[in-house]
Amino acid sequence: RPRTESRVLDSNPVRGVPGARQSVSTSRSLLPREHGAYAELAFPLATGLAAGRPGVAAIAFAVSAVALFLAHEPAAVLAGRRGDRLRRELAVAARSRLRWLVAGGLGCAILGFVLATPPARLAALVPAALALALLPALIRGQVKTLGAELLVVAHFSTTLLPVALAGGAGWGFAWAATGVWFVSFTLGTVAVHGIKDTHKRASTAGGLGLAVPVLAIAAAGFGVLGAVIGRLPWAVGLALVPPALAVLVIWALRVHPRRLKRVGWSLVTANVVTLGLLLAG
Repeated sequence: RPRTESRVLDSNPVRGVPGARQSVSTSRSLLPREHGAYAELAFPLATGLAAGRPGVAAIAFAVSAVALFLAHEPAAVLAGRRGDRLRRELAVAARSRLRWLVAGGLGCAILGFVLATPPARLAALVPAALALALLPALIRGQVKTLGAELLVVAHFSTTLLPVALAGGAGWGFAWAATGVWFVSFTLGTVAVHGIKDTHKRASTAGGLGLAVPVLAIAAAGFGVLGAVIGRLPWAVGLALVPPALAVLVIWALRVHPRRLKRVGWSLVTANVVTLGLLLAG
């Protein structure tokens, strides 16, 4: 055996396991590629679970949201939106995973709905309605537009509602926290689109590049003013400040589109602070 081949095989951690390399590649290929969406789903669900004492219903709602989110990638592969090659190579695995994820997600949703309190059942209809509204864009593969992404943000933010209410949280906190996450993720989404728009225009004189600081200042001002005059709890009002500041810094630095990964991590850091403020309140 050639020495170079031996070195390659010896460096492979899954050497000697039949089909291991293929299974690892398949697993990675069938995970959602929209990395920002992980945070947009995780933070509202974490808030909802930590807001009360989650039982079977709350956990079932959360698992349902995660399963249906994970189902998007195998559906995209089967629809050919990831290329004909991946569709040919992963068709069997994608079809199987899609079947299990959809069945599990709908099953958990039904279980949560049956076991939840009436307020939580009513709240579960909100993300469900937004998911239905998003379905045409998913079918057409047009989820990269600003409008579709804001609809995704609304859907992910409202997954907090049934989870929190099923765990015993109050309506006031659940809706306030949902609003905070919607505003936070909207700022991040507009900021990313603004970076791309500004790069195309080579100027911040118009378009989304100008909208970014206006929205960020408005969000922070609304949060602080609402807390000062007593319209918002201090924790909720201050929770709007970290994402607004992060977006303002990103806009001021005029980040290049090639640095979007750093932008994403900056927004996640701000979201961690927001989560801490919400739970502290």
